[in-house]
Amino acid sequence: MKGLVNIYTKACITKKDQRGKTLTDMEKLSRHSSIVAFSDDGNPVLYSRL
Repeated sequence: MKGLVNIYTKACITKKDQRGKTLTDMEKLSRHSSIVAFSDDGNPVLYSRL
């Protein structure tokens, strides 16, 4: 049986335990075929140097 929907995932831009001050390993995460976007879901990235 073929599925009718595709499910994709967003990964976090920053590490939550660092309070948004440290980036996740976006390059490594982007290798996962189910991850199609990065977001901190309503929490802006406050530090432009990231």
